[in-house]
Amino acid sequence: MGADGKDRREHSRIKLVKIKPEFSVILIFNDKAIACKLRDISDGGAFVLINHQLNDKITEQDLHKLIRFKCKSADPPTNLNKEAEIVRYLEEDDNKSLGLKFTE
Repeated sequence: MGADGKDRREHSRIKLVKIKPEFSVILIFNDKAIACKLRDISDGGAFVLINHQLNDKITEQDLHKLIRFKCKSADPPTNLNKEAEIVRYLEEDDNKSLGLKFTE
């Protein structure tokens, strides 16, 4: 919700039953697999926290580049494999987070 109290979300959140916050996902970027933790997801995109040991793999210069988002789980059966654009880049202390917008 925005400061004006109106819901600005364009897409409803995807409810992944039993998938805990910070569920592991993989981003494929420049032919490299980058381990991330899922923070939030909807039909339109996702917000992920990059593993601190892989912080040098993506920088602010990578904004608006395309990546591959992969999320697989046996319980519940989930297999997301989507192209996404990096639309938000946040860096705080030793942590990096990305806002991703699904393009397919």
